[in-house]
Amino acid sequence: MSLVKSVSLVNNELDTNGFVTTDAINYVTDKHGSVVDVNSVKRSTDRISEKTPGRYMVTYRYGKASGKVTVTVRNDANEGISKADAKLGKGGNVGKTWFPHELAFRGNYNAQVTPHTYVGTDKHGKKTAKLTTKFYEPNSFSLLEGSQETNVRGNVQGFDVYGQDMVTTNFYGGPESSKDGARGHMALYQLNQVPKYALQYIPTKTLNFQLWKNYVKSIKISPYIKLGHGQSVGSTSRYIYELANWNHSKKLRSNELLQIDKKDMQVKRIWTFAVSNGKRENNCYFLNADVIDDNTMLGLVPQQVQSPL
Repeated sequence: MSLVKSVSLVNNELDTNGFVTTDAINYVTDKHGSVVDVNSVKRSTDRISEKTPGRYMVTYRYGKASGKVTVTVRNDANEGISKADAKLGKGGNVGKTWFPHELAFRGNYNAQVTPHTYVGTDKHGKKTAKLTTKFYEPNSFSLLEGSQETNVRGNVQGFDVYGQDMVTTNFYGGPESSKDGARGHMALYQLNQVPKYALQYIPTKTLNFQLWKNYVKSIKISPYIKLGHGQSVGSTSRYIYELANWNHSKKLRSNELLQIDKKDMQVKRIWTFAVSNGKRENNCYFLNADVIDDNTMLGLVPQQVQSPL
């Protein structure tokens, strides 16, 4: 059983969801070493409200395995409440985003032949950045007909590049990322350890086994962890950060931020936070975000859902 080291929650009296305690589970295995559904793990409580400050101990049990996680609700009821005076600016045109052309989960294990392209624009709609890459859809790391916990699918919702590290968020199926509490796998590619343009040739059908084995040493896969809708991913030299929010929520919920260690691709810490304009009733629920260093995050709030910053 692998559990998150620490969970820290904002004091949010209007919280309508609370912290779902399965979020603190990285993985649990049965006596045979097979990964099990986190919902089959017995917990001392299902949710912890953010309304009452204090320290709460959550106990997890599955068979003979057990563990505990301390969840802290912070004291400051005014945390994140400020008066914003910035006016909304006019956004630019929507740029064409990248997409996987040949998905491994459909049974195609040939080399990736179509590049993934991401185009960024400024507020005037002018193209300012373009990233084109070809990389392996990691389905061959898992059983083709495996469970959601073990099957690393090629439905990529988000990706981030930091130096020579590229991380993607992968879901079992496209609709999975739109569910509340969505889980998936993260894949970390160490680009400087793989020959240029070789990532698209990693499937064993294309490479000999020894070359494939050398390449996959530079790819890490996370357990089946909480990811939210998966698009809000950012990274630093050591950590990956995921804003694991639900992209369909229209309620006064807090934002949940995960810190994943690149060494073992497991969640180390979870925080929730609330950002409110003037009063807590004007809570902002970020639907997209990017952590650009260990102390800075940029977030996007849809005007039609919550009050603007």
